[in-house]
Parts: sequence; C-alpha cells; structure tokens
Amino acid sequence: MWCRLLHAAWAVAALERPIRHIVRELQVSSAQSLYYVFKRYAERTPAAVRASGGFPFVLNTFEAELARSKPAPAGRVRDIRHP
Repeated sequence: MWCRLLHAAWAVAALERPIRHIVRELQVSSAQSLYYVFKRYAERTPAAVRASGGFPFVLNTFEAELARSKPAPAGRVRDIRHP
C-alpha cells in the first residue's frame, strides 16, 4: 500500500491536478478510496499532503512508521540471500 501511496503523493503534489484525475491515472477505484488511504496512512487529506510537500512528506511518514515497527522474531523470516 505504501508504494501506491507514495506514487499518489508524488502525483498530487508534482502534477497539481485534481484528485479525480489522479484517481484515473493511478487506476484507484474511487476518489473516496484514495482519500481514505491518505487519511489512514499519511494522517492527512490529499490537499493537506499537497500543502505539506507531497512525496517527501509521505516518505518521512513511511520511514517513521518503519522505525516504530518491531523487527520480525528470530527464525520466523528466512534470509533469501542464502538458500
């Protein structure tokens, strides 16, 4: 979900197009869905994300979320570099 949100944040700020155009370009099901995702993950409306800088703001939010999350328990995640 974060990848799509980052892409949408870039589009909202860089393209300066109405949300309905972004929805079509990114093939999101509806403007309401995009609004919900922005509110849930970025804790801002699309307009507020645009005013906050777009992609860099959402990227910082994502990085903060990663920092808060706990690492996977030992032995639960296989290291795919070494089969």
